[in-house]
Amino acid sequence: MTIISYEGLDCRSPHVLYRARRNGWSISRASLGVDLVEKLHELGAGYLVLIRNKNVEKTLAKHLEKYPLDQFTFGSKNWPIRIYDLNPELRSLK
Repeated sequence: MTIISYEGLDCRSPHVLYRARRNGWSISRASLGVDLVEKLHELGAGYLVLIRNKNVEKTLAKHLEKYPLDQFTFGSKNWPIRIYDLNPELRSLK
C-alpha cells in the first residue's frame, strides 16, 4: 500500500496509483501531515511518495528523516519524486 501526494492533482484522482499498478491513498498536499501519514502507516502503507512537493510542512519533513529516502526525477519535465520507505525493517529481512 502506498500513500501518494502529487501537487496539482485532485486527491480523489486514481490516475497515479492506477498507472503505477499500486493500491493506496492519494492525499492532497494540504492534508498531508504527520498524524495522517502515521495513521495510514498503521493501516498498511509501506511507502510515501511525494511528487513535485517541493516544501512539505517542517514538522512532517523532520518526521520523515527517520525513514530511508530514494529520490529521482521522472518524465520529460524532470518531476522530482521522493519515495520514503515506511517499513525498512521488513525489506531488510529479505
